[in-house]
Amino acid sequence: MTTVAQTGHARGRTQIEAQLGCLMLKSLTIRNFKCLRKLSFPTLKRVNLVAGKNNTGKTTVLEALLLLLEGPLSVGKLPGSFRNCANIGDMVENYWKWVFTGRYSSAPVVIEAETDDYPHYSVAISLQNPPQDFNRWKEIPGGIQLSVLPQKAQPHAGVLEHPPSRLGVVALTVRPTDPQKDAVDYDRVVLKKEGEERLEALLRKIEPRLRSLRSIKSLSENV
Repeated sequence: MTTVAQTGHARGRTQIEAQLGCLMLKSLTIRNFKCLRKLSFPTLKRVNLVAGKNNTGKTTVLEALLLLLEGPLSVGKLPGSFRNCANIGDMVENYWKWVFTGRYSSAPVVIEAETDDYPHYSVAISLQNPPQDFNRWKEIPGGIQLSVLPQKAQPHAGVLEHPPSRLGVVALTVRPTDPQKDAVDYDRVVLKKEGEERLEALLRKIEPRLRSLRSIKSLSENV
């Protein structure tokens, strides 16, 4: 499986990225999350490739990014975004308690990133109480808590004082999905201002032969 993430630095950011500077990750650290006791990406680029054998944690990295960037909204999405875990009975026992490495909930899950504007942009999952200095963000059934580390942004015009609660991340997976829903998700990205151009630029990093992308919705509206 291939994992691709777009990250970068402040230079050359669009107006939207300047207002939400934490879109561009410079580093990422994952602790006590599923099979990952500790994994660090000290230096991220605009496009990052993660490759490895089966069952080594590649999908877990994507799930960690979803938790970090979607915040409270990721709680409902996470079980079914990259794995078929949406209908497995008791979600607390069969899913959420397994997000802790080795199912040892005494050590919280902590996902931390550095951005141009937030040097310690962090979220955590814990049992009962959030880790020290973290504020409760959303309660998950079974006494499990999703929490966020409050902090001040670096001085920067137009940057939010605290990290936003969600960043509008779209999770893409190779797992079979509903084609109609996929089309809606694709349109949701490319029909935004400069969305098509930004997506084309990202995909050309992977496939330089790509010439253009066109939204099915925008074409059908012109027929």
